Amino acid sequence: MPQKEIDYTSPPVSEVVFGFLLERPTRLLTAHFGAFWSRVREKFPSSEDQPPLVSLGDTLDPSAHLSRVWFISRDGRRLIQLQHDRLYYNWRRLAGDTSPYPEYTNLFAEFSEVVDLFEAFLIEEGLSKSLLAGQFELTYINMLEKPAFWEKSAALGDVLVDHRRCHEHDRFLPSPKDFSWASVYDMPHQSGQMVVEAKSGRKTQNPDEVVIQLTLTAKSNSLTEAENTLRKGFAWFDTAHKQIVCGFADVTDSRVQNDVWGRKK
Repeated sequence: MPQKEIDYTSPPVSEVVFGFLLERPTRLLTAHFGAFWSRVREKFPSSEDQPPLVSLGDTLDPSAHLSRVWFISRDGRRLIQLQHDRLYYNWRRLAGDTSPYPEYTNLFAEFSEVVDLFEAFLIEEGLSKSLLAGQFELTYINMLEKPAFWEKSAALGDVLVDHRRCHEHDRFLPSPKDFSWASVYDMPHQSGQMVVEAKSGRKTQNPDEVVIQLTLTAKSNSLTEAENTLRKGFAWFDTAHKQIVCGFADVTDSRVQNDVWGRKK
């Protein structure tokens, strides 16, 4: 794994999701979900049924046995999402959790282990001769909160340098109560696109306190036969991780990076 170019003492990341869409969807039946769970149940003892995810432009086939299942770790911080056409591996920070972010390299190793187990399962069950990906995905979700030392007049949204409100002249509209926006960027070497999304919200226990969910998602382009095996494609995740880390630093205020999140380099 490459050396980190940017690091923080207290990064605001609240969730990381590794994943891929299968090149050819496999119709997993209910029995298959249970059979795969038996292989990971020691580390992921809980399960939940979830509605299936649908890619943009796709429609659900009402004749297919479609479902999405979560397999959840004992501490609730990690989960596997399994669907007929995709596999995701999540790390998430729970409410009140003060444990440190476990770092990309560690999470990537855990994701790789799950991929190996899933590929072996598909082959042994006769569902596929190999595990081929149609698209890779990497997502970082960050929860941005206003630190106590900020001026009361300063808007939390000012942490987002590309979307600051102009105050150079009198404005008819007041400052926005809430906001939501998304920007799309090409990744280098035609390796995919990164979507940066920000939306404001309010704490349940304190509706006057604004928080921002800043999500950066990298998605590869449709993979060619030379790229679609998981082992050949895993280098893409390093590229995506660098894009997300550097992109996060590019769209957020440098003072906040240093004073709030403790940027090291």
